Amino acid sequence: MPQINFQSIADNMAEDNSWKTPSFRQRVVNKINESIQQTGMTSSKNGLEMENHAFQKARNKDEYLSYVAKLILHLREMNTKNKNTQNPAGGSQDGGNPNQ
Repeated sequence: MPQINFQSIADNMAEDNSWKTPSFRQRVVNKINESIQQTGMTSSKNGLEMENHAFQKARNKDEYLSYVAKLILHLREMNTKNKNTQNPAGGSQDGGNPNQ
């Protein structure tokens, strides 16, 4: 029966600190800023502040990426809601009623 080297697994997990590097974090900030721009809405916080909040809150890479993913999904949902608010009838001139 093969022996599992838990220390090796823990060492590999501990070594994966790429998510803490400035270049990795900057790419995440760029993605957040891109999502903010797509919403067309103004925000009290910019992408850097949002990313920093996720970074400070996260205890590991998976948690960090989960926070960032939830943030970006939230921004995209806000974009969808914003578009639906601007055009509530779905773009039809009959008020959206298919029976007219």
